[in-house]
Amino acid sequence: MFKISTFIIIMMTFIPQTIWASSAASLVKKGRQAYSQGEFDKAVQAFEEAAVQMPESAEIYFNKGTCLYQLGDYNGAKEAFEKAALKTKNPALEAGALFNLGDTSFKQAERQQDSDLQKAMEGLQQAVEYFHQALKLNPKLKEAGENIEVARLLMKNILDQINKQKQEQEKQAQAQQKIKELIKKQEELYARTKENPDHPNNLLDDQKQLRDETSTLEQQLPAPQKTPSPADQARQHLQKAVVHQGGAIDNLNSADFTTTLENQQKAIDELKKSLGNQDQKKDQGGQCPPKKEQDQKQEQKQEQKKSEQKARAQKQDDAENIIDQEKKNMKKRQPVNAGGFQGVDRDW
Repeated sequence: MFKISTFIIIMMTFIPQTIWASSAASLVKKGRQAYSQGEFDKAVQAFEEAAVQMPESAEIYFNKGTCLYQLGDYNGAKEAFEKAALKTKNPALEAGALFNLGDTSFKQAERQQDSDLQKAMEGLQQAVEYFHQALKLNPKLKEAGENIEVARLLMKNILDQINKQKQEQEKQAQAQQKIKELIKKQEELYARTKENPDHPNNLLDDQKQLRDETSTLEQQLPAPQKTPSPADQARQHLQKAVVHQGGAIDNLNSADFTTTLENQQKAIDELKKSLGNQDQKKDQGGQCPPKKEQDQKQEQKQEQKKSEQKARAQKQDDAENIIDQEKKNMKKRQPVNAGGFQGVDRDW
């Protein structure tokens, strides 16, 4: 189990003097109270309503992202934190939003480990990038550096799993090729038995060798798992093929060629069924291939993120203006605690 440090806090929001001030302030207060009581759904609703009146408030989006994170809605949390990072001119708040983006990407990657290792790896790479950006804005944010190391450890773990999958797929491909060879040999023996049964000794020796090869392959398949797998089903068909091949050997010994042919045909059928299960395993590859529509949506999200990252980069280029503006804003806006962001350790 990998553990990272997270910044999950609620920021106080500066409410400008407008006709909406009273209503917006009330909604923000309502959201913060709901959050403190663990009523994250109500808090999200309050901050969403406040955002309608104050769409340029980075703090409101930050708070919304915090609540969505607590609810486990990591897609929604990322969207909110991205808006907070893009809209704020407060470097400290931007660093906090980027840090939380890294945490959220890390959490998403953990969820994807069981279904799609490649996507989990991509999520961790994104998390590391967010932590780097946060650290660049706030070099004192030592937790960001620590989380980078934790993410890299998990990346190594996932890479090992990916390599193991590839090795298993290579073994499956080799087994598949071997089964095809066994089918071909058994079909040739069937044809020889049918066309020329006058030399049973040659047929007998070849059938014994083929049975041994089939038995050896069956023993080389991966060990049975608690949850039935295509490899387990393939093993069962190979075992049945060995039984029918043994019956063919017995009937060749007794010169019962009619029954021998029946045994050989059944052996062929079982070998083909075994091959079919191997094909199914290969097609699945341990993962479900993404749908075209999902790919298109993913590409759109990536393009949107690139645009937002570009906008943040442009905003950082004007650092002097940001700092000047921040000096003015700091007189009006303060976080809940004078210490700034509060670290909260959680076991994932």
